[in-house]
Amino acid sequence: MNENPKIAAVIVTFNRKKLLKECLKSLLNQTIMPDEIIVIDNASTDGTDQMIGNEFPQVTYVRLSENIGGAGGFHEGMKVAYGKGYDWIWVMDDDAFPVPTALEKLMACSKEADILVPVLVDSLGRRYGAGRWQFGYIPINLDYDVKIKIVPIEMFSFVGPLFRREVVARIGFPREDFFICADDLEWALRAKMAGFVACVVLDSVIFHESGELRILRRLGRISIRNSQPPWKHYYSTRNMFLMLNHFKWFKRNLEKIALFYRVVRWSLGDILYEPDWQQRIYFRWLGVLHGLLGKTGKVVVPSRTRHNT
Repeated sequence: MNENPKIAAVIVTFNRKKLLKECLKSLLNQTIMPDEIIVIDNASTDGTDQMIGNEFPQVTYVRLSENIGGAGGFHEGMKVAYGKGYDWIWVMDDDAFPVPTALEKLMACSKEADILVPVLVDSLGRRYGAGRWQFGYIPINLDYDVKIKIVPIEMFSFVGPLFRREVVARIGFPREDFFICADDLEWALRAKMAGFVACVVLDSVIFHESGELRILRRLGRISIRNSQPPWKHYYSTRNMFLMLNHFKWFKRNLEKIALFYRVVRWSLGDILYEPDWQQRIYFRWLGVLHGLLGKTGKVVVPSRTRHNT
């Protein structure tokens, strides 16, 4: 094992230069610095390129010719880092803000697992970002006793995982044809099937919001909702069904029934809490149809209501 491993940080961004700027500041403030920071820009139009050129000349900037989504961005970013021979690759979105010791705490456990995952913390103080697979993603409790340092997991998002290059060598890159959503879960399942060990490091923290949080009360019930745009529900639903069709070890009929049940529950939540519930339900069930048909790629146009045929 390399006694002085080389680490590349990969950030995927699209039209969020203010968030990206804070993310880069957080990376440059790490107690253990990545050897290279690589930004994959999904063809932003908000001046991201000028901001990086003027304020972060030490960053490797890769501008794509079109927006190929988060899945495509992570596919390209991992490919760049892997091609440069890095021993470890640390990936995240542009709205991830690692605390100064985040990378140091991950690397302190580098002999314990092949994939090391930080704890994500939102503005409500909730700790999340790691789970297991049981007829879908099941989050695990991350409020462990402080004496426990790491916990084995199966599932994680692309917000802060650090992994060995051997993982990429064996299972490949994320599925770029997912465009956005669930590409991280699919990749995590591939790693699990290949026998790689993933652990969450409980004292490594990244501050991250999953959409704008809203606390709503309806019919005596309280629900914490995030403000994901309706079109994203298409990809999150479609790509989960694509996963079920791909992995042979799934009990496919049971898995699909469980996912159908979840979509029904999500749709009822839309009706109860969301003013644009018709649009959300439309995209969810279009995703079900296309997932069952095996349709991939960029279909629904982000931030619009129309879709490609």
